[in-house]
Amino acid sequence: GSSTGSSTGGTTNEAPLKITSANAKNVASFATSFLDFGISSPRQASQATSRSNSNTSRQTRAALSFPCEVSGTSSVDVGDGDENIEVGDFFQINMNSCATREVDEKTGQNYIETENGTLRFEISEVISENNLTNVFSMDLTSTTDHGHSGSTKGGGTMGFKLEGTNSYQTTGSFQFTSIFDGQSIRFNPMTSTFTQTGSQYSYDFNTTVSGSAINGSISVATDPALTGTSDDEGENNYPTGGQLTITGTDSSIVLDAGTGNPNTVLITINENGTVTSETINWSELDNPQPFS
Repeated sequence: GSSTGSSTGGTTNEAPLKITSANAKNVASFATSFLDFGISSPRQASQATSRSNSNTSRQTRAALSFPCEVSGTSSVDVGDGDENIEVGDFFQINMNSCATREVDEKTGQNYIETENGTLRFEISEVISENNLTNVFSMDLTSTTDHGHSGSTKGGGTMGFKLEGTNSYQTTGSFQFTSIFDGQSIRFNPMTSTFTQTGSQYSYDFNTTVSGSAINGSISVATDPALTGTSDDEGENNYPTGGQLTITGTDSSIVLDAGTGNPNTVLITINENGTVTSETINWSELDNPQPFS
């Protein structure tokens, strides 16, 4: 878990956000925070798909249950009638008052987070055993012992295609709404294509984000796709090629990863026709602050 959870409900502000030189870095930080350069979601989806191929009864049942770190349990339901990969096979994670110890990245404070809800993948199309489409849904809530709460609800489709030992591609199209401490965020829709070939990755991403948490709406899109390399642990480093464009009302930000330095990005701000650029470290965008 993390201290940036979310929930359905709340007021969604659809008016385009005005990007200014004063808020541009924070808007860019926000946009890159949900890109997640670790690309954990596609990897988890592919792992979930592979795990769902175990030989168990097709009846919905809690195949495995695990105690959580502090209290509560997490369990796994698997529906798979035989060794064949078939439409209807599913993999579902259930959080049952699952409490874990966490550390707030901003303050360093220790806290306990308790989660409830489900995360589910169900195969909706089988082109081959290495080329699948899943229907994906999530309905999760979380509370912490230091006064925070939130939830996330939504879903869509996720495709997974394995091409050789060290090459795969995931595609996704989602809609979901989140709230954290009463502040809403809505992704409608979020589409992405992530391709990994050996140590090289490519990440194409497009979404519209709105809600009271950013007091407006922005569109976020790659063109061309972000590209980079993975480290020895399989996590993806900051991109070294491609561009990410963030658009508000009469304003925009372009993040250009092709600076020639893997630690930096060129940020160009267009504020109502006034254009300014500077090269900054990617790490300067790691910690978005609350929007005023």
